[in-house]
Amino acid sequence: MNRNKLNDEELLQILFNTNWSDSEDGLDNSDHEQDLNNVQIPEHVDYPTNVNDEVSFDLLDLPVEMQFDTGETLILPSDSKSNLTYQNQNTTPRRSIRQAFSSPTESTSNTTNQSHSRPKEKNIELTNLKWKKGNLITPSACLKFNEPTLHNDLLSLETPLDFFAYFFNTELLIKIKEETELYSVQLNPNKPVTLSIDEIKRYLGICIYASVLHVPKIRDYWSVDLGFPLIYNTMSRNRFELIKSVLHFNNNAIMLLPNNPNHDRLHKLRPIIDHLNNRFSSIPCKETLSLDEQLCATKAKSYMKQYLPDKPHKWGFKLFILTDTQGYAYRFEIYSGQENNPIFRKTTEPDFGASSNVVIRLTRNVPVNSNHKIYFDNYYTAIPMMEYLYNKNIYSLGTVRLNRLPNCPLPDKNQEKKNEKRRFN
Repeated sequence: MNRNKLNDEELLQILFNTNWSDSEDGLDNSDHEQDLNNVQIPEHVDYPTNVNDEVSFDLLDLPVEMQFDTGETLILPSDSKSNLTYQNQNTTPRRSIRQAFSSPTESTSNTTNQSHSRPKEKNIELTNLKWKKGNLITPSACLKFNEPTLHNDLLSLETPLDFFAYFFNTELLIKIKEETELYSVQLNPNKPVTLSIDEIKRYLGICIYASVLHVPKIRDYWSVDLGFPLIYNTMSRNRFELIKSVLHFNNNAIMLLPNNPNHDRLHKLRPIIDHLNNRFSSIPCKETLSLDEQLCATKAKSYMKQYLPDKPHKWGFKLFILTDTQGYAYRFEIYSGQENNPIFRKTTEPDFGASSNVVIRLTRNVPVNSNHKIYFDNYYTAIPMMEYLYNKNIYSLGTVRLNRLPNCPLPDKNQEKKNEKRRFN
């Protein structure tokens, strides 16, 4: 004989749909006529013991307290609408305590749904915004822009090698040399590795060639059949693999632990990022700028690797970049999940949220009062951030999300679709 098992919800429904006025033991006395001393009352409820105490409530009309196996407590109100009056007004009496069992997955999901269902606190200034219809009138003073001139050291750059050497200058190469030798000593004090600036340049040159000429394995660059003369004549295979194994950019000894609030997930790359941003920002900005994300494709295993299905390379490290109309990057930032961490925000910079804080950091070196124009998509568009840039005479334009425009009379997206269908019909 097959028996259908009832789940927790069905059992609870049967429990609360039961008529409790009927006697469960089949005797003449019903449940509500039983002795009050046999009713299970929690210890934290102040039950009146004196007969003269003023109390008028029915034990069967009291709320029910459900205790789950996860430790959570659910209070179900009474069906009765009668006012409960008792001596201690600070404590709500309970009719009984029943143990309800639920799976950890269900309790976790319920808790998560409750946390997401909580209304978010809205900015009072934004909710009090008043919109008005009208054309955008831009003062002529905001449209004037004086094109900056390049420095003499930049005008003297001619070949691609000169431009590469401008960003990867001797200062950065010395930093790489010192940190690599230090890490080799920390790794094995008995076998320290000594490098020269010329060897680091050769190593970087081989990496650039390897990004253009693809072979199944790295060692194939030194093979007889697939080898490339400019690579195997520049450095031996063993020397290249040795430098690769100890290459370092920052001291691991000063890296904070992950549980530290000031921990930087990009600690090992931080000197390279800061140096390149300083060199990129030394080029004067154009009038029109663009801010967007870019994906650096990689097959490496890292928790910072992102999946962006709309990009040509779907897996890789996400970068936030500030560029001009010709594609030159003035500043970049690698996504690490710490966009809203206070350690990356200056004391003079406000906190506008993760997406807006990215814009504030990338525009630090944009000259103020020069009428620059910045364009971005709806991920970065926010009224407080755009107002902050406007006060610095940096104008911005971007697509917008309706949920970020409180009290805005813009038509709803669904209503617009209905209007478009009517137009075609």
